[in-house]
Amino acid sequence: MREEEKAKLFNFSVQLTQAGHVLVEYDCINSEEFKEVMNKWNSKYENTEALVSLLKFLSNHSQQLEKDIRKILY
Repeated sequence: MREEEKAKLFNFSVQLTQAGHVLVEYDCINSEEFKEVMNKWNSKYENTEALVSLLKFLSNHSQQLEKDIRKILY
């Protein structure tokens, strides 16, 4: 059986370095670029707007989460 292909839309990680520093990293696909690509691929795909909203939500909340983590640590 062939493994299903996937596209990473969002990633958030918190890591501890050997020096004891906390690294907060997040990567989110640009929602407007995503929308353009999805519309070119299939303009009738019904979940594009929901996915665009999800990407915006994740981006906004990851920025706030990073600020909150920094407040806790420093």
